[in-house]
Amino acid sequence: MWDAKDFPDKPIALVMNSWVSGLGVVRSLGVKGVPILALDPDPWAFGLYSKYARRSICPDPLRSEEAFVDFLIDIGKRLPVRGILFPTADPYVVAIAKARDRLERYFWIPFSPWKIIREIVDKELQYKKAAKADIPIPETFFPKSKLEAEEIGKTIKYPVILKPAYSHPFVANYGIKAVKVNSRQELTREYEKYTSAGHKMLVQEIVGREGDELYEFFSYTDRAGEPVASFVQRKLEQFPADFGTGTVFESADEPEIVELGLKLLKAFGYYGISFSEFKRDPAAPYGRPVGADGEFKLMELNPRTTHCNDLATACGVNFPHIVYEHLLGKAMEKTDAYPCGRRTGLASLGVRWIHLEERLSKQRKILIRVGRRGASGNKRIIFAVFTSSDPVPELVYIFHAVYLRARNFLAAVRALLVKSLSGKK
Repeated sequence: MWDAKDFPDKPIALVMNSWVSGLGVVRSLGVKGVPILALDPDPWAFGLYSKYARRSICPDPLRSEEAFVDFLIDIGKRLPVRGILFPTADPYVVAIAKARDRLERYFWIPFSPWKIIREIVDKELQYKKAAKADIPIPETFFPKSKLEAEEIGKTIKYPVILKPAYSHPFVANYGIKAVKVNSRQELTREYEKYTSAGHKMLVQEIVGREGDELYEFFSYTDRAGEPVASFVQRKLEQFPADFGTGTVFESADEPEIVELGLKLLKAFGYYGISFSEFKRDPAAPYGRPVGADGEFKLMELNPRTTHCNDLATACGVNFPHIVYEHLLGKAMEKTDAYPCGRRTGLASLGVRWIHLEERLSKQRKILIRVGRRGASGNKRIIFAVFTSSDPVPELVYIFHAVYLRARNFLAAVRALLVKSLSGKK
């Protein structure tokens, strides 16, 4: 737990969503001696138990933005100096952006105002603005009714994906990012299912093969839109296979991704920390066949840290600390040089990040492996949770996994007993 006396004079960093992404931020700041308060609604969030942070359970912004903001303000009133907020998931970003005027008295906020954030978190607005700025996007439709969805379904080539305009409440409700649809009837049925539950849905082409050629552009830009730091990483493996969360990433050198990423941020007038994901379409442009080099298309832009931000830190681009120092007014040199995943023969020179626990917990057949071209010759591998210098989060992860399996087993046994006893009556 924490007390304001623990942070006498140095600005603290409040890190929200203390799972993998939050843990990476905590460790990146902790090694630099930054005082940290880790927050999460779930006491099982293993990042809360890092040796680098004090911890506190906070309200869930997805359930009550007002309660969460009031909680932050209460913390701010108790701090001796202004703190810095590091939200690492969309619900926290949205709540903070909406309440920016109330929070800025107590905290530095490392991203743009709500009027810009709103255009990013709504994928319909995001894709339309990106297309207007000549950023390539997948072919996307925005039906406003079941009838419009039916008409779209008559003309498109299957399979396609059905995805939410607002991803964070959709993921919270269903545990998935998107739905793969294989027919017109299925499209109409799934569209009606999710829109009747209050979700605005988009219909989008599937770009390329499953998971192949996915890159992320991680950056921090100043208020003039100029990059203070930038980093490119390639997603090598993800779960689920179609539209999943990355389990293996590698540092990469792809100048086209940097160019597209900066152009995208300028189109929105965005400043602060962000990451954008692009995927190479092997059939584009001009209908080139699969396997040929094609253009990169925007998958999504997010106004927050990436899932594996500590990969950049391991490569010498410590985004959380760069943000911390920059917001406190310290002069910063542009940071964009790092060990990259340039391939030489069968070897890769990049640094690789692996979420080992997630990989081991899933069946191999439902993971998509993208790094198929040759053996890995990485100079360095880092793990998402485990590190000998900060072992407690890994122990919490293991204990929680064992607890969940035991609970599920006992629930299954109980269900069988109830069924057996009811059958004897």
